[in-house]
Amino acid sequence: MRALPHSFRMPSLSVAAVALVAAAGVGASSAASRPATTGAPGTFAIVKVTVSDTMLKLNRKSSRGVSVVSFKIKNIGKKPHVFLIGTSKSQVLKRGQTQDMPVNFADFGKYKYRVTLNGTKTMRGLFSVSR
Repeated sequence: MRALPHSFRMPSLSVAAVALVAAAGVGASSAASRPATTGAPGTFAIVKVTVSDTMLKLNRKSSRGVSVVSFKIKNIGKKPHVFLIGTSKSQVLKRGQTQDMPVNFADFGKYKYRVTLNGTKTMRGLFSVSR
């Protein structure tokens, strides 16, 4: 069997190497354009909720472009509290306790939130989920 001259073997190797590099570049650019997730399907937002005996504070009151919101609730008051948004509610949180409560909003719109246990009338509001 006759061996091919060196000049004939190099181009096929170079073409394969270029194809590999191009394929790797396409994969890297598409990965960079995708939003990062934390393991849950799709993307989601995080909202920090602080509850005291007289105050309810959300670090943001809207979510844009996502339907899953993870509410990170912390009770800094002396009394136990329950946080409710839409039809989802937290467990009873005693002083110093926290809970991560993911909520999947089926539709875009405004959802009422409030404290249902030991809350005042002012411990309520609206959370907006938009496109």
